[in-house]
Amino acid sequence: LITTDKKAVFAGFDPSSCIETPVVNSWVALEITTVLNPAQFYAIFPFGTKPIPEISEDEKYKNEDPEDTSYDILNSLEALNEAMNKKYSRIVHRDTDYTVYGEGEIVACRFTQDDHFYRARILSLIPENHEVLVFYVDYGNREWVSESSIRQMVPQFMLLPFQAIECRMPLKPVGSGMTWSSKSDTRFFKEFVEGKVLCAKILDSGSSGFLIVDLYDTTGEDIHINQYLIDTNIALPSCYPVGIPASKHSSTDIQLLQPRMLPG
Repeated sequence: LITTDKKAVFAGFDPSSCIETPVVNSWVALEITTVLNPAQFYAIFPFGTKPIPEISEDEKYKNEDPEDTSYDILNSLEALNEAMNKKYSRIVHRDTDYTVYGEGEIVACRFTQDDHFYRARILSLIPENHEVLVFYVDYGNREWVSESSIRQMVPQFMLLPFQAIECRMPLKPVGSGMTWSSKSDTRFFKEFVEGKVLCAKILDSGSSGFLIVDLYDTTGEDIHINQYLIDTNIALPSCYPVGIPASKHSSTDIQLLQPRMLPG
């Protein structure tokens, strides 16, 4: 069956569709959603990317007006996810659906771990197997899914900027190699940061949009995480961050965090 029907789609990578990056030398609050290795991860910014002192000022005004949650990005993201699931759970994929998806297209995708729908960008396709590699733009993880897990994006779910930003720390692996090979080291880092809102100083930003950060855990006794990884012989200091180029990430590279938000 050949049809000439046309549908509008969201495609490509537009920097204006992403959350505004923090200012260099500012301190921000972040929550890690996806770990690639002990010095490279994706994070969301639960209070936005404004500096922490400004967040404290907003909190003061929020206490005066409890209904004002405009600064709280997590509320917005959770509301978006809830609305998407309410809509897409009612839309059943049929074998007679001949929609053709393309690389770079923004879609709604059912995440394998919880069967909920999230915003995703299509990275690659294997048409003969009906398989699609997607990147979840609000969390930073990726996975191969069946084409039947994909739904077309609608404009109302594109208003919130994409939330996940890649972050790297100026560290390198211990040993002669320049790649992170120990899964136990990655798992250690993942467990250490899981479910925490951390503080980060923005040292610099890369040309492809990633951030270079100093990371701190202030949930108890203050811990400089960069230095902690060095002290525990997991990493060595480096004048530049050693990571996996974004185009080279594979499903096996990514260690997902599973606190209150999925996917990631």
